[in-house]
Amino acid sequence: MKYFKKNDNSIQFFFTEKNYDYGKKHVFKDKDDFIRQLFFNYDFGCGNYIIIKNDASIFRMLGEYRQDEIIKKMNSNWENL
Repeated sequence: MKYFKKNDNSIQFFFTEKNYDYGKKHVFKDKDDFIRQLFFNYDFGCGNYIIIKNDASIFRMLGEYRQDEIIKKMNSNWENL
């Protein structure tokens, strides 16, 4: 997303399941299932994301989503979500 190229204080990267090779920059394999077990206790398939803010607060979205919604949620007050 262009937003992340223009905003140095935000970083976007991706994790794939352990047997899936995507082969692009900022895409990492979750080879030990650590990320999946830590954040996604249930199998929701693909399309999940997590936002982690500097204060260590976490927002997790399970299932399909629109990419423009990520920016809105990053900049929102999570208490109202």
